[in-house]
Amino acid sequence: MGSRVSRNGISSQDIPSVQDRVVIVNVEPVPPAKKINPVVGLKYLCIAAIVYIIIEQIPYGGYIMYPFTIFATFYHEMGHALASILVGFSFYNITIEPDGSGVTYYGFYEAPALSRWFVSFSGPMGPSYVGTVLLLLSATTHRVSRVTLFLFGAILIVATAVAIRGNIFGMIFLPLCGAVVLFLSIWLNNPLMAFVVQFLGVQACCSTYKDMWYFFTDTIGEDANGKPVYSDTGAMGQNLLLPYYFWGCLIVALSGLLFATSLLIVFWRAWRNLKQENSNNSSNTIQTQPNMQESYTPIGTVPDHLIAEDLPPLDTFENDLEAGDIKINMNANTKSFY
Repeated sequence: MGSRVSRNGISSQDIPSVQDRVVIVNVEPVPPAKKINPVVGLKYLCIAAIVYIIIEQIPYGGYIMYPFTIFATFYHEMGHALASILVGFSFYNITIEPDGSGVTYYGFYEAPALSRWFVSFSGPMGPSYVGTVLLLLSATTHRVSRVTLFLFGAILIVATAVAIRGNIFGMIFLPLCGAVVLFLSIWLNNPLMAFVVQFLGVQACCSTYKDMWYFFTDTIGEDANGKPVYSDTGAMGQNLLLPYYFWGCLIVALSGLLFATSLLIVFWRAWRNLKQENSNNSSNTIQTQPNMQESYTPIGTVPDHLIAEDLPPLDTFENDLEAGDIKINMNANTKSFY
């Protein structure tokens, strides 16, 4: 095919060949994240709650629940630790003992009473915060639940390395539990994985009520100097005047409210998804494939001194085209061939 010269003296040989102006379009379907079946999701939640209640009542159930008892202490002490950091106190470390007790060490100098109250308040609320987050995330998709379980195990390991020092039991037991959780997040199938996440959430929320007597105790002993050691609610009463049993009632009520709210949201999501599935099943419309990704690979670009009117007409190349296998796109605004 001979060359054609435009009025600017540019021949068609200066223009990229037809093959250089081919658009390569890769259309790849992206499968949407699979949601947890609403009926199955509620089944997981109910089974998790029933299993927890049964284990707490059977002989030696405390031994079975022992790791979760340590988890509850960990949530409690981490609540104190994070709150102390938020208000600007000097956080030192956490200790967790084999009997399930724990202490958070932090320091302050002439801190406002409200800041001291907030640190005391955040510890008892820690398990409820963790349980609520676990329950809400467990009712989304299997992918989110698996990531949640993985992050839970990773946090156990990282938080131990950062916050627990000088305490052999805590430094060994919690990372081992974290490693087990990481393994389960990878190895378990979807139903068992969802059950584990919801069981952790139910247990965390319910652990607040397991030692509820603590919230209605003013002091728990004396220090080496004979001064009283206040419970969390007792310390709250010392800082904001109202008696410890008022703060105990407040913590119990707020924890119950968080637990109930998370359950209602889980049930509401299940009802909404079930209603949507029934609506989709009854519809006779054909749904197109969602989430299509298109990737365009430009091959050649026309030099900047060329404009659309300088280009030879398309029929110049018609002999080079075979039907159906080449697509040409001329973009006069960007002065580019694709």
